[in-house]
Amino acid sequence: HGRGIWSAKVGASQHAIPAPGLLKAGSTPQGELAVRLTTEHPFDSVTLLIDNITAKRWTNFSPQTADVTLPGISPGEKTLKLIGYIGTVPYQSLVLRATHHRILAPKQSFSGYFTSDELVTIRGMTLQSLENSPQPLYKTLQTNHDYSVDQVYELFIRSPIVVSKDMPRMIYRDIALVEPGADSVVVEATLNGLDWIVLRKYDAGLTP
Repeated sequence: HGRGIWSAKVGASQHAIPAPGLLKAGSTPQGELAVRLTTEHPFDSVTLLIDNITAKRWTNFSPQTADVTLPGISPGEKTLKLIGYIGTVPYQSLVLRATHHRILAPKQSFSGYFTSDELVTIRGMTLQSLENSPQPLYKTLQTNHDYSVDQVYELFIRSPIVVSKDMPRMIYRDIALVEPGADSVVVEATLNGLDWIVLRKYDAGLTP
């Protein structure tokens, strides 16, 4: 029995190539689906799949983080995936799940008593009638009592609001019995569907 040395010649770098990534997705005030994607390595082509259907394809894609908007995407729950190709070899991102809202026409102002859910998208809460209300159609938006831990309760207003430059203001009323320092109510707004600006954050310790 003898011993020998085996050698191999490798024509390409064996460093792992990072897959492309999907950071976030959301609905723009114009009703388009916005997606933020990122790549750390150049790809010959990159394909964005929505519900396993090609929505967008780029060639000669350089490393970057980019925001893209996609018109004509139907509202609803969406599954997104990004695939980068080097030659014929695919590099797939993790799946991103997002809600694409049906956006209504912009308004100069918005007010209501939640008489229906046509103008809003509600997650985790229910519309309940006000007891002894002179207006039986007036309703309140409520969580379960007690509210659940590690649960996001969300109200999304589907009409973009055109904000005045001179005297922008928002007035609304709620009863936020959430634990100070642990839980909170956050009012947010967005210009692009991806980055949300905190307008107000508070809990049960708030003094009106």
